[in-house]
Amino acid sequence: MAAGRPSRSHRRIDDLINTGGVKVPPVLVERALTALPGVAEACVFGVEDPAWGQAVVAAIVATDPAAPPDESVLRDAVRTEVGRTAVPKLFRFVAQLPLLGPGKIDRAALRRSDAADRGNATNSRA
Repeated sequence: MAAGRPSRSHRRIDDLINTGGVKVPPVLVERALTALPGVAEACVFGVEDPAWGQAVVAAIVATDPAAPPDESVLRDAVRTEVGRTAVPKLFRFVAQLPLLGPGKIDRAALRRSDAADRGNATNSRA
């Protein structure tokens, strides 16, 4: 457990991301990401995806927001530690992770933010 932060290993089974028929435990992806230099925190969640059922997305808090870690390094680390199916399809760099209460990450807020960002990207292409 990191100083001042509760362990996030007590997850419910419904936190699993089902992508292409494979169940991905977000905690394993988060561990691989936070073990890297330049990553202060990570939250991994699933979003609806027409091709895969769900896509793996990672919200990353960089230790230095002006120089976030290279996405190829993040992908390689997850591929090596967890497997290729667990590699996030998308990385979102955020200033901080939204919290519900004492140390509990608000995954629903991250999903809403991701959906809004995708909607804005789609609308800007029209």
